Amino acid sequence: MGRTNCLKYDFGQDSWEPAGIMPSHLSYGTSHAHHDRLGLIMAGGYDAGGTLLTTAIATLDAVFFETLENCPSTDARRGCMAILNGTTPYLVEGYNHEVYKYDMETAAWDLLGQPSHGYLPDPGCGIAMNVHGQMEFVIAGTTDESTVAADIYNIDTGEWRTSCE
Repeated sequence: MGRTNCLKYDFGQDSWEPAGIMPSHLSYGTSHAHHDRLGLIMAGGYDAGGTLLTTAIATLDAVFFETLENCPSTDARRGCMAILNGTTPYLVEGYNHEVYKYDMETAAWDLLGQPSHGYLPDPGCGIAMNVHGQMEFVIAGTTDESTVAADIYNIDTGEWRTSCE
């Protein structure tokens, strides 16, 4: 697996400058989100040659990198990621549309299930509080039939529902 330069934006110079060398050559189709302790987490995607990657890495400063446990499946592309309370990453793996939570204590991805809508191309996701004060992981996108859809995982109860329920 190749390595690649990481660039960091210099606001004073209004330019991108070389910062560090990533331990993996992530290029596109990568899920990413900001974690309070780890910084930017990048997971899955493709390298520049189109090879599918399961790599998960994190950086606070674009200079030093931490390698996390690889994504659990070999289909970690075109998904999305969100972080609960700045500490717990939730990942949707693109084509198989499985949802995982990264357990910081065990350094492992725990499967939370597969939402009812199945594959949503290039979904968006986030964490929200419902009207009952419970935290939920929301995955939204369009189905293959171009219908807008959302799957919602209730973090407190561990139950799935769709946006219409």
